[in-house]
Amino acid sequence: MDGVTPIRLAFGGVEATVPGTWRDITDEVEADAPPYTLADPDEGVGALQFSIAAYQGGAMPDPSREELRDMALGFGKERDCGKPFEERLFTDEFLRGAAMSFRREEDFLRVWYISDGWNVAFITYVCEWSEQDRELSVCEDIVKSVRFRSR
Repeated sequence: MDGVTPIRLAFGGVEATVPGTWRDITDEVEADAPPYTLADPDEGVGALQFSIAAYQGGAMPDPSREELRDMALGFGKERDCGKPFEERLFTDEFLRGAAMSFRREEDFLRVWYISDGWNVAFITYVCEWSEQDRELSVCEDIVKSVRFRSR
């Protein structure tokens, strides 16, 4: 994570590894009931926001990578984000996920849907279009480090 000592943050039923310069800035977001928001408040150019759907009971949801991809596509379509680009599907020992990027006017928007089979998280990263390369790889690492604490 770019030479900065990583730390583990817990919020909203998940834990994620972030660079030590990043922190939870949810309380600083001006909105009613804002999503969990992480950022580097000193050097950062964007914000990473998390909406978490924790498993409550019943049948195991177990969404596939393709179903998570369809959710990301649906998000973009519902919000008129245009054609997605840089689509990625991933699976590791703990998570499966889908990511895609959009351009909304002068903003870069990356969306992820991730799941451990039981829980699902929707994650977004937004920054100015011209700044998209500064933090995206860090955000990818953060997203892939997410571990759901509830089951």
